Amino acid sequence: MIQTVEEVEELEKFRREATSILESAKFPVHKWELDIEYLESKDSTNLSKILGIVWEKRDDMLETQVPMPPDDQPLTKREILSHLSSIYDPLGMISPTTVKGKQIYRDACDETKGWNTEVSDQLKTEWIKWSNQIKTVRVPKV
Repeated sequence: MIQTVEEVEELEKFRREATSILESAKFPVHKWELDIEYLESKDSTNLSKILGIVWEKRDDMLETQVPMPPDDQPLTKREILSHLSSIYDPLGMISPTTVKGKQIYRDACDETKGWNTEVSDQLKTEWIKWSNQIKTVRVPKV
């Protein structure tokens, strides 16, 4: 649950009430994630994970790590699709960034080569350039 409030007192009241309601329904709250430093517990860190995505609380940014494609294999349609499928983005926040990779995959399909046949040098160059640009994607949390 994401909650936005104007005053710190309002946030503390919300936290107490929500904790009480959830505990009365047998859903104990184990941890609260806040971006207000002095309300955080002393052992808390700046980084948290939300749906497998890293949240930098101080900057209020979400960060997704994109796996790098293997360098030791020829670039084929199968490899491109496998890499695109490995990008974890449950909220669709980096989809504007992945569009270019999907366009490269579409262009590879237009070449009408087999699944295990290496793509053209032009597509390979575009793929390498794109994959080097998206190692880490940072998105402001809205």
